[in-house]
Amino acid sequence: MRKAKEDAMITRKHIMEAAFDSFFNYGFEGTSLEMVAAAADVTRGAIYWNFKDKKELYREVVKATLQDGADVVSYAYNLPDELSYEERLYEIFWFAQSVNEKVDFVYKTMIEVSNHQNEFLDLRDAIQLQKIKLYRYFVEETRIHIRDKGISSAADPEIYASDLFLLFEGMFLIKHMSIGIADKRDNIIQYIKLIIKELI
Repeated sequence: MRKAKEDAMITRKHIMEAAFDSFFNYGFEGTSLEMVAAAADVTRGAIYWNFKDKKELYREVVKATLQDGADVVSYAYNLPDELSYEERLYEIFWFAQSVNEKVDFVYKTMIEVSNHQNEFLDLRDAIQLQKIKLYRYFVEETRIHIRDKGISSAADPEIYASDLFLLFEGMFLIKHMSIGIADKRDNIIQYIKLIIKELI
């Protein structure tokens, strides 16, 4: 009985991993349950045993990704305390911009969700909540930095946070496009420095 339960969990894990790869590379529309079954080396019946349909499988993959590896704010709060304000920002941006398929997948999901608004409202809300948390993180960290450094000439922390958030989102728009905007680590550091130059 215990072995059967363990086997079922392993099968579900393989299906989820194969589904992530398929949805990441081909999107929701371009992925079929046959593709996922073949990649996971299971039958379609095994998929239907674990998931009602492709929508439920997609939903579960997105939710798992949001909780495991794509949560930028959790990553930020786990950074070493000794990092300075600007160093924390550099690490957060680079974590999201470097080879991180899970964060990329969330951005691809935003496009998928906008194409299927009525079907995936829960996913849209979950992603929106993560965005709000990231913005609030930028506000909180900027406010603490301004207070601790006694910077009286600084603008409202929400202004810096808004600029940081917009830069963060914009970097994903250009990540897979060749439009001449550099996105290497040193370039990202320079973009951040332009935003927070009054604070460092």
